[in-house]
Amino acid sequence: AGKCMDKGEADIVLLGHVLYYFQDKEKALRSAMQLMRPGGVTVVVHQSKQGVPELQESLLPQLRGSVRDMFSADDVEQLLMSPLRSNVSQFDRHDVEAFLDVGEIVKGSSDGVKIMSFCLEADHRAANSDVLKMSRDAFARKAVDNAETGRKGGPFLFEPVSCFVVSSPEW
Repeated sequence: AGKCMDKGEADIVLLGHVLYYFQDKEKALRSAMQLMRPGGVTVVVHQSKQGVPELQESLLPQLRGSVRDMFSADDVEQLLMSPLRSNVSQFDRHDVEAFLDVGEIVKGSSDGVKIMSFCLEADHRAANSDVLKMSRDAFARKAVDNAETGRKGGPFLFEPVSCFVVSSPEW
């Protein structure tokens, strides 16, 4: 078996859009932060509450029966400010505007169904027409015509992300 990195060896630890996959998010983030060397950083990139999470919150109770794994950048910040505070020298939160092109979803293409399935974490490939319409319409209602300057395509879903740069204490 290969050896994982020991605690305190990493200059940078990167967690990109993964915390919602862990049952115990606090433990996962604590474990990642423990890999930092003194003076190292952990970078956490995570979605805000806007965009796809809003759609998940409204659609997942009907599609999957719950929103049990919802987790946003605000939740990351709460972990860093409270239960993990002793593991953090400081952190900075950088909010970044981002847009997801939902043109294929709105058109109802097979690629759009795959994108919708991924975003909602609920497989729509075998869904009936009522479920497809309900989900597609929800994306269309949240969509805007324009994204970043000069970007083509669309319509777009405003889908901001947050980037946390967490410094370890200088043990």
